[in-house]
Amino acid sequence: MTNLRCVVNHVTRLKALSAELKAAERLTQSLEGQRDALIAQDADRLDEVTASLQDQFEQFRYLVQRREAAFGDMSPPTGEELDLLSRLRAADYRAKTLAELNQEILADRLAYLRAMLALLRPKEQAAGYGPAGQANGASNSSPRPRIERSA
Repeated sequence: MTNLRCVVNHVTRLKALSAELKAAERLTQSLEGQRDALIAQDADRLDEVTASLQDQFEQFRYLVQRREAAFGDMSPPTGEELDLLSRLRAADYRAKTLAELNQEILADRLAYLRAMLALLRPKEQAAGYGPAGQANGASNSSPRPRIERSA
């Protein structure tokens, strides 16, 4: 009975590792696509790739939890499991590195856009409303009372 249990546990662990590895590879491909879109400044492609990343991260998080549960019995991994774990660590590292690189590219692009907007925006706007809801250029004093003249 314990041999059957070990075989079932081994198969469960292999399936969990394989699924997580495939998800990590898909995530890596999407992050590479995001990086390419950022570099090419292709907003449409960037929107498309970024929209799918959230779902991929959620799926990956679920698969990590599933693997952790499968390895919860604390029995040491076998040779095949060790190979998958090694490949998984490499894929995880690659995905993390790409995510950090993409974040840096985004931060650079955002800083550039902010600098360009600051150049375009005059220091004091002639028309419009300020943060307090007052017309720009309006004084903070109360309006003068109107004096009616008698005839």
